[in-house]
This record gives sequence, C-alpha cells and structure tokens, in this order.
Amino acid sequence: MHAYELRIRGLDNAISRRAARWRLSACREVRDLVKVTGPDRFLVLYEGEWDQHAVWCRVLENAGYEVEPIGQVPEHPTAS
Repeated sequence: MHAYELRIRGLDNAISRRAARWRLSACREVRDLVKVTGPDRFLVLYEGEWDQHAVWCRVLENAGYEVEPIGQVPEHPTAS
C-alpha cells in the first residue's frame, strides 16, 4: 500500500471526512483517507504503483472541496 498527502480544506469533522472518503471510493485504487498531523493534511492510501493525485483532486474539487496536492509519502507507518 502507498500513501499520497493532500491538503483538503473543509474536512473539520468526522461527517465531512466520511463524505470525502466516500467520494474517493469512486477511484478503485483508493483504500482510505486518513487525517495526519498538520492543518488540513490527509493521506490517500492506495494500492498500485501509480498515484493518481490529479484524479483524486478533481473528484474532491467537483464535490466542493479545496484541494492541494502535497506529494508522495515514501514510507509511512499508516501505509504499510
């Protein structure tokens, strides 16, 4: 499993995080969306060798979220 960090504004509570996770479930490779330390910081956990952060950002932006890609996380305990 791999991880890609995004900054997503507006996911201030569990309900909004579940809604964003549900939106990302449309992408077959995405396994989870988890909050990490830092304001508006989240990891997209996904399978496969190719991150599709542009697609994930577009899916979330179309749902009304403000999203900024941060980058691939080479090794993270949540992603192992």
